[in-house]
Amino acid sequence: MSIRRREPLRRPLNVPRPFFSKRGLAAFHAATTERHAATLRELSTPSYPAGAAWDEPVRAAERDSRFRVEASPNGSEQVIAATGFRHGFRHDLLLADLVDAHELPTHDRWLVLDPDSTVAALTDETRTLSVAGIAAQWAFPAADTIAGAKYAAHAFRRRACRTR
Repeated sequence: MSIRRREPLRRPLNVPRPFFSKRGLAAFHAATTERHAATLRELSTPSYPAGAAWDEPVRAAERDSRFRVEASPNGSEQVIAATGFRHGFRHDLLLADLVDAHELPTHDRWLVLDPDSTVAALTDETRTLSVAGIAAQWAFPAADTIAGAKYAAHAFRRRACRTR
């Protein structure tokens, strides 16, 4: 059984291709704080690609009574739930403590980062705090992907390893 609070969107990618380009990211970084957060909220909506390759295995499992979708557990013995995550920096104890201890800027559930994935208030010539993974969405909307890890790592290297 899969428990869903809402039906996922059908779209080709969770994060559209423009957000993987310099031009797309430049527009994202230049957006107002509200537009930035609205974009991240939209991209955080559960989704999966349309098409038989995705639909047929689920339909076959439903036909064989091996799978069903429900709004609540309804007393089931086994629940497979992979349709959601805890959203926001407050669910990460280390980040929540850093935000509180250093009064770091946040917006809604996101830690506000510079475009290079760093926390401006804790980054200077002597130290760098760079964030990767889901907590770095403010800098890179697909931060929880391999591309996001690469984006944060390259930005960190550029900042921390200044060579000529």
